[in-house]
Amino acid sequence: DGLTGDTLSAVAVDGDVAVLGAPGADGARGVAYVFTRAGDGWVNTGRLTASDRASGDLLGGSVAIDGDIIVVGASGDASARGAAYTFAATGPFLRTETAKLTASD
Repeated sequence: DGLTGDTLSAVAVDGDVAVLGAPGADGARGVAYVFTRAGDGWVNTGRLTASDRASGDLLGGSVAIDGDIIVVGASGDASARGAAYTFAATGPFLRTETAKLTASD
């Protein structure tokens, strides 16, 4: 969907899976894209969004991946002054949000 302003700004790779964050996408709600290696190239196999997404959340400003777990930062999340979301693999190309992490203070 790559529109002007999406601003790909973060990347993490673990084996044959890459996660790219686009905090400016979707009205600055942000998204993270999952790519899987296919031969000599990469195929987009997922688009991660937060379940409580709002304009200005900037999801995707930071990303990390370790095995089947993806963590995506949302520095603009106003309800918590920043948050991180975890996603777990629930199928070959399916990722499900499993938690929203926020600071206790």
